[in-house]
Amino acid sequence: FRSANGYRERRARALRSEAEEAADEAVATGKAVELAALPPFERRLVHEYMRERGDVDTHSEGDEPDRYLIITPRRGAE
Repeated sequence: FRSANGYRERRARALRSEAEEAADEAVATGKAVELAALPPFERRLVHEYMRERGDVDTHSEGDEPDRYLIITPRRGAE
């Protein structure tokens, strides 16, 4: 189904954009930034995408279905 695949790619782009903004904010402020609750496959996408940046770390907190991702500035990466 092309529409489903198209949706997934648009959603992935939106998540990457949101994660980039959050990571930039975390680095600029030196404080952790929380993203909204996400399903496991979307959290995994963000974790993998953020791994490419050397200046932030990510981890998940909370319990399903309200588990969310936190982006923190990496110490010494400034």
